[in-house]
Amino acid sequence: EQGVGMRASDQDTLGNEQAAGGGDGEGCPICLEGTDDLCQTPCGHTFCAACIARTLERSPGPRTAGACPLCRADLNLFSVLRERDGSPLQVPGVSTVLGQVYVQSFRSGFASYHFDSLPDGCYVSYAAAPRQWQLDDGSRPPERKPFVDASYDAA
Repeated sequence: EQGVGMRASDQDTLGNEQAAGGGDGEGCPICLEGTDDLCQTPCGHTFCAACIARTLERSPGPRTAGACPLCRADLNLFSVLRERDGSPLQVPGVSTVLGQVYVQSFRSGFASYHFDSLPDGCYVSYAAAPRQWQLDDGSRPPERKPFVDASYDAA
């Protein structure tokens, strides 16, 4: 199995680094250089911040998530921490769901989730649902379906 975006010769080198315990603080097993911007994954491997970010960008799916190049454990830029200060490589753009709308198919009202305020401003909007969408009883979904007992626990 080849790593994402790596030549076979690089993969061989990475395999040798892994066998020798690469990623244990001696430098980055991707670029094979020492650096002062090392970071650690939740699975305990160490990489350059730029190398692991570039690796995750090339992974399928979200640009902030992928697999550890050494052990294939799931990771994301929010859980990879800089060794110098313990800060994450990336901080989420929002700190609360309140005031947010999450849409499907790039449009509001197509089973979009609205988190305006608690407790009554959280609902699913079906205002733009296709005509063929029907509930089990054959009726159309309501334009606005409120969440029951909505609450939010801040992290």
